[in-house]
Amino acid sequence: MADHAEPRPANQGILKSLLISVSLVSGLVLVVAALSLLSEPDKRSVERRLLIEKHDKMRLDMTVAEVDGLMEGHPREEHRGGTEILKLGGRRLPRPCLFYVTYDGKPGATEGDYYLMAFFEKEGRLVEKGLDDYLK
Repeated sequence: MADHAEPRPANQGILKSLLISVSLVSGLVLVVAALSLLSEPDKRSVERRLLIEKHDKMRLDMTVAEVDGLMEGHPREEHRGGTEILKLGGRRLPRPCLFYVTYDGKPGATEGDYYLMAFFEKEGRLVEKGLDDYLK
């Protein structure tokens, strides 16, 4: 029969202290990591964030005047082709549109900058909206 010696109380105390220290350090590392993720700045441009906010506020069936009011301050360009627009990027629009308006994220927008598109039916009601960037 083998003689099993019980750990001495001093060893138990050291082991317990070591486990507590490791747990505290691990917890501290997790807290620091979480705080760094929460405080990380939004890497999207200010212009893009503003367009996303306004895109989210747009509601279908808004009038051109309502959308223009929401987008006040953004460079605006109206596009009329004389024929109804039925698709947006291969996706069928809910209703045919007569024209669309682009609103740039900033004056002088160029490659890599963002813009918002609003599609309107002939009565001037919003049918669809989209956010995109100028190709690089």
